[in-house]
Amino acid sequence: MSSAFVGVVTTVLLIFGVLAIIVDNAKISSELETRLDTALKLSTVSLPTPLWNLDNTVVDDFISALFLDSAIVHAEVVWGEQLIARHSAEPYKDEEDPNFTDTDRFMDRSSDILFEGNKVGTIRLVMSRESVMRELMMTMVKIIALIVFIIGAIFYTSLLITRKYIAQPLSRLSDSASSIARGNLETPVDKTRDDEIGLLALHLDQMRSSIKDLFSKLHASKEQIEEYSRTLEQKVEDRTRELAQSVEELEALG
Repeated sequence: MSSAFVGVVTTVLLIFGVLAIIVDNAKISSELETRLDTALKLSTVSLPTPLWNLDNTVVDDFISALFLDSAIVHAEVVWGEQLIARHSAEPYKDEEDPNFTDTDRFMDRSSDILFEGNKVGTIRLVMSRESVMRELMMTMVKIIALIVFIIGAIFYTSLLITRKYIAQPLSRLSDSASSIARGNLETPVDKTRDDEIGLLALHLDQMRSSIKDLFSKLHASKEQIEEYSRTLEQKVEDRTRELAQSVEELEALG
């Protein structure tokens, strides 16, 4: 498995991670807005009677109960210019007039409270987007960890595959070639693979067979030459004896 493939997989995973973060951000933001709208609707249903009866204790208790949702950081109820109840979460609790105008950090909504068609007050709720950011950070960490794990697994698997199917067969093929180069023409060559390495092994074995045949022919030619040499020597000896015998016969006649 090549490094280019690992690079492609990494790019695809990064794109997937970015898309997952974008989708998750939209989903969490939508859920946060739904929670804020639900809290406002609950307030407009629960607060009209206490406000009409000027029961500030009930109003204050209800506002306190809204903070069971940890995303709510500020809530206030006013009637005309009169502030009926106000609560803020840490760290805005000690601020007299907290600033929630940063829309990247806060969601600020207001709704009129009506009693039998008459406006008896206005409720304002502010939710922090920090919970969204925390969840996004957790999502990013999980996605990055997953990407790193997948890339590591792919890299480790590629090493194992490369070692098992490429490095080891090439090493055995190299050992066979070295043995043949040292003159051991009986060295077996593994030709069982049906790929490029198998084709290379087949060519190496064909070369080994060709060299072996060539050496066999050279050996046969050498033996034939030696046989010719012995035959020639024998003929020379026979001819020499014949000549010597002829000389002796001539000397005897003379």
